[in-house]
Amino acid sequence: MVGDSLNLGTEPLLRDALPRWTFRTDDVVGRSTATGLERLRAATLAPYVVISLGTNDPVSEVEAFRAAVADALQIAGPNRCAIWATIHRDGNAYDPFNDVLRAATDRNRNLRLIEWAQMIDKHPDWLAYDGIHGNPDGYAARAEAVLGAMRSCHAAGFAQ
Repeated sequence: MVGDSLNLGTEPLLRDALPRWTFRTDDVVGRSTATGLERLRAATLAPYVVISLGTNDPVSEVEAFRAAVADALQIAGPNRCAIWATIHRDGNAYDPFNDVLRAATDRNRNLRLIEWAQMIDKHPDWLAYDGIHGNPDGYAARAEAVLGAMRSCHAAGFAQ
């Protein structure tokens, strides 16, 4: 796991759901995508790479985010399962960033998208008071979505 505070909120739930797994995590509150990419480059990657980046970037930096997503997928490689959540911040979906992620999913068979923005649109009660982070129900739903993405990758032959 490499990302920001949204990954931090999901970590304990994934650990509970997968008690026999070894986790490598590098998640930091307020992390930008650029810093996350540096950490991803330096990491020893597992078969499943859960990424939560983009939430702390200016939404106007679409081209930089597009390049970062491409870099992250290149770092992960074609045989790992990369899992990335769409972005919802301050009551709004980061539509330009989310469009980048959706387009990348169309081009990369090993990328699974967690539709966090759509999940929050359907369940605004899953957000904490700050409009960014999940509350316990939100993080539980996000963790379950990550587990579903992992199962999907495994069924497709990735991350074996």
